[in-house]
Order: sequence, then structure tokens, then C-alpha cells
Amino acid sequence: MTILIIVDEVSHGDKLIYECLDRSLHDTRAKKSLFEGVCVLFVGDRKQILSVVKRGSRARIVQVTLKTLYIWRSVTELSLKKTMRVQNSSDANFATYLSDIVSGQCSFSNSLTNVIRNKPDYVLEMSSISEICKFVSYDLSENDKIASWLCSRAVIDTRACLKRHLNIHKSEKK
Repeated sequence: MTILIIVDEVSHGDKLIYECLDRSLHDTRAKKSLFEGVCVLFVGDRKQILSVVKRGSRARIVQVTLKTLYIWRSVTELSLKKTMRVQNSSDANFATYLSDIVSGQCSFSNSLTNVIRNKPDYVLEMSSISEICKFVSYDLSENDKIASWLCSRAVIDTRACLKRHLNIHKSEKK
């Protein structure tokens, strides 16, 4: 019998997913409690991007989050104090830079040519979406199994500005 369910990347999911999980457990068990007594661990970063709602306003996007569901009243929220990936990073400058992004100490613009002000040396300036696509995907078929190569192609886009441009670029290429 299931005693624990772990849901990762919870901030990406529509609240209906979690309501469906609760109702499904109600259908299969005799208890009348939240998730029928199964411990559910929701894991995620509230600073990450929320669920994608097609043509959704801010209010509509917030409306589909777990925090607006009846389940949230019973959630015990715990927070990490340290990010071990950053703390154990061999590149101290990069670790500090990530922490600055998370805490809002970096300033951003919507321009493609000046994405991050006060940027460290490892942030590349690209003048077009095509240039970014070429950088990320160059030699992908030969290197797609090499973790270090894939990591060197990572793109940080904290305000989803680049994502919008990439989606438009991708749809125009079809």
C-alpha cells in the first residue's frame, strides 16, 4: 500500500492535477481525509516559472497554482536554507552569481543584446535569437550525452523574456 507520493516541480503543474490526485485516492480508499492519509511531498521552487496558461492573465495564472486550492490549507511549507549545488560548486563566482540572481540583486533588461547588467565573464552577449539557437544547438547530435558539454550550453532566463522570443522564432521557422 502506498504511504508516500513525491511530486517534483510542483510549481509547473495546474492545481487540477493535485485535486485529481486527491479525488483519485478518495475513490480507491475508505478513509475520508486529504489524500486518504497518504503523505504527499510537494517539491518545487516558487521562484521558478509557473504553469503555462495560454493567453493567461496574471490573475488566471495565479488561479491555477496549488496555493489557491483547498489542499494548501493543510500543507506544511518547509524551505531550504542553503542550496547545496551552489555551496558545493567548484566555481565560487558562479555560485555567488546564482545566489545574486535568486535574491534579486542582478538587474535585467528585456533587450536581447543586454540581458544581464553587471554580468560576469561567462555570460555571453548574443545579438539575435538565431545566434543563441546556433550556440545552444551547435554539435548537439555529437555531444548530447556529454553532461559537461550540455551544461556549457545552459541559458539562464529568469524573466522568461528569452523564452518568448525563442517560441516566436521557432514558430516562424515552421
